[in-house]
Amino acid sequence: MKKSYLITSAVATALGVFMIAGLNSKLLTRKYTMKSSLIDQDVQIVYISDLHNNYYGEDHEILKEAITALKPDLILLGGDIFEVKQPLEPAASFIRWIGAHYQAYYVTGNHEYYSYRVSEMRQLVMDSQIKVLRGDTDVIEVNGNRLAISGIDDAEESHVYPNQLIQAQEQRPSEPTFSILLSHRPEFIEDFLPYQFNLILSGHAHGGQWRVPGLINGVFAPGQGMFPKYAGGRFAFDHSTLIVSRGLSYQDQPAPRFYNRPELVSIQLVSDAE
Repeated sequence: MKKSYLITSAVATALGVFMIAGLNSKLLTRKYTMKSSLIDQDVQIVYISDLHNNYYGEDHEILKEAITALKPDLILLGGDIFEVKQPLEPAASFIRWIGAHYQAYYVTGNHEYYSYRVSEMRQLVMDSQIKVLRGDTDVIEVNGNRLAISGIDDAEESHVYPNQLIQAQEQRPSEPTFSILLSHRPEFIEDFLPYQFNLILSGHAHGGQWRVPGLINGVFAPGQGMFPKYAGGRFAFDHSTLIVSRGLSYQDQPAPRFYNRPELVSIQLVSDAE
């Protein structure tokens, strides 16, 4: 009887610890390294997606400190930075801070469209000295490397993304250049692969909300349904790499995130030269 009680108590304690650990919502910096023959000197990119107007301390100091520590050369914003029925703050002040300190690019997510204020949000981003990509490609030099940054509006809500994708492709340079595509939704990956972007950055899936590390990468994601293939992480294809952010939203969720901490994504581009 005593042995049975001890076993039951140990199992209950272990289960409790497992559950509590799974509900950890502390900000995580997820780091990736990508090697390429098109890169000579390292480039540090920070990718931000699905903030949904959440708070990270007063004036976002927690998020700002995490970004500053990475010393990014470039910040890319993948949509759903704002929220549907909420004021533009505090996301707006965070956007203005990014524009004041870093070179940055932005594409819309579905929640910008759901708000019916998408034009106002785009204008705020542009006024913050951040470039909004809508079927555009911008060719820039970072640390001696040429980068082609392309971006499209939310691929479902905008109803124009096939044309924007073609337009962005037409603006890419003919000479070999490391190319990046910003698209809020990862579920359209099969449409993107023929264009052979080196790096595709998405979000939207919120990490599948619930995870069991090593067993289940995500339980449900909008646009993908149950057990989504692209809930979060890195996915390799013949000519492209897809990185899906698990997003920064953790407040006012329909269900708490489980083993799915909100994440800031760091991507370091490095040379593959021996």
